[in-house]
Amino acid sequence: MIELFLTDTPARFAEMDTALNQGQQQDFVRAVHSIKGASSNFGADDLHDLCAEVEQMGRAGKMTETGEKTRAIHEEFERVRAALLAEVA
Repeated sequence: MIELFLTDTPARFAEMDTALNQGQQQDFVRAVHSIKGASSNFGADDLHDLCAEVEQMGRAGKMTETGEKTRAIHEEFERVRAALLAEVA
């Protein structure tokens, strides 16, 4: 399950980033929602909370205001990734 999370989540990031750049609100919200759900499976509360906030911003049509938060999501995923890899090593 960890392997699936670590391999699937970067694809969701690509979808999120593309949707953000192209102004595709539904695709953006869907990608962030997917990352949020997956992160909760691993107790990644900070990642989940960031995604929840960005998801709400996306639903409210404030995608252009999510830049700093989406960067934080990427950074937090890298921390989660490192912790999960250390756990299975």
